[in-house]
Amino acid sequence: MYLAVWTPQHSQAVLAGGNVLLSGAPGAGKSYLIREVILPALLAQGAQVLLVDYADVYGAKIKSTTGAPLRRLVLGAETFGPAAANAPSPAPGLLASSCIVTLDGPRVARDGMCDLLLQSLYAELLQRPRPPGTPQYLIIDISHLTPAIPTFKLMLRNAAKFGFTLIVTCQSPSTLDDDLLALFRTHLAFYHFFKRCLRCMAQAVLTTSTPALSGLQTQPSDGLQAQRAAPLNMFGQPVATPTSQLAGVIAKLKVGECLLATPGIKFEKLKANPWA
Repeated sequence: MYLAVWTPQHSQAVLAGGNVLLSGAPGAGKSYLIREVILPALLAQGAQVLLVDYADVYGAKIKSTTGAPLRRLVLGAETFGPAAANAPSPAPGLLASSCIVTLDGPRVARDGMCDLLLQSLYAELLQRPRPPGTPQYLIIDISHLTPAIPTFKLMLRNAAKFGFTLIVTCQSPSTLDDDLLALFRTHLAFYHFFKRCLRCMAQAVLTTSTPALSGLQTQPSDGLQAQRAAPLNMFGQPVATPTSQLAGVIAKLKVGECLLATPGIKFEKLKANPWA
């Protein structure tokens, strides 16, 4: 498959509207693409961005790469979270202008803070809907959000109503329900090593990029995660299906490479990091 370099036109296709899912193994290039490509493109077009930095993956690095002002708020367990029950909610301030919020502390403390943060954002958006006009994006890595997944699901299902577009990175897309995967307009598949994730992302890419199927994105899939017996040929050997073939392609991607699938357009294999 021909390998092209990521261009501003690809960024425009990703940001054209609708939720975006970046999926891949640790170190595959998801955070690089967010930090070096997608976030600068968002800020350049005047969008309002809230980036939840759970594991301090972006932190100080992001200031020198975006070329645009971006507030940074660091939340610690002593000032926010279950251990600081009387602390004021940061949600109004976070939703006022573009901001990156970094969660600081041990893993258990960050889990509690992230759960509470999503709850407070959801409650604030329910009480005070955002004014229309300015594009608004929430960027979040859900790889570490086991305690907060129920609240995240509410955010994802109501993102359009709140006037937000979600840009989500994860390591295990197979943990998302089929109806949630169907809410993502665009898929970027990086390298995976788990068979469940490979099958899940291959099916999502095919469903998104096939014109006949892309219109079904708002409907629950009948089998993105289903455990199905593979069809066999006359010799009893598994028959290669489009899903299994594409899963093989995803399994061979290198660091900084991905498959970009946008609705109704044939997916592309891209080098998102030309220096990888």
